[in-house]
Amino acid sequence: MEIAILTEKFCRFRYPLPKLQSCWSGIIDYLCTYFLNTMSSASEVISHPGIVQSLDNGIARVKIQSVAACGSCTVKGACSMAEMEEKIIDIPITDTDTYTIGEMVTVSMNPSLGNLAVVLGYLVPFILVLATLIVSIASGLNEGLAGLLSLAVLVPYYLIIHKNKKRLSKTFTFHIHSSPNF
Repeated sequence: MEIAILTEKFCRFRYPLPKLQSCWSGIIDYLCTYFLNTMSSASEVISHPGIVQSLDNGIARVKIQSVAACGSCTVKGACSMAEMEEKIIDIPITDTDTYTIGEMVTVSMNPSLGNLAVVLGYLVPFILVLATLIVSIASGLNEGLAGLLSLAVLVPYYLIIHKNKKRLSKTFTFHIHSSPNF
């Protein structure tokens, strides 16, 4: 579905400017639903081993080792592309007595959520910048101002993403499992 069709479907171009926030919220909801329903691969999950760092108020903080695709390559020492970093993820849990601090666990996520994150984090901003740049130059604006305007369009986009942080955190959920294999 093209962005114009999405915008027309949710905005209908008849709402006054203050309704723009709800329009973009509707688009974000649609993208979340679309990617969760159509790009889900039920047999696969993305999982990483981790260590429980703390347990507070139904939230487990788990440290995982995030490895790039080439991070486990045998010649990574000769390559500057290898990338490994530690991340701490907050995972809601129902029973804090199930896990202990220092316990080895497995953190998993549905792969379609990774696709949605790529779309919201990279594809939509790229399309916004490119479309703004093309429209600005086509309307006769000089290239410098068109470039600044196309970058400035990202500010409201990321503000909207930030404002919808709670809604997105409900969509991007991680699951934690005890891991006796370690």
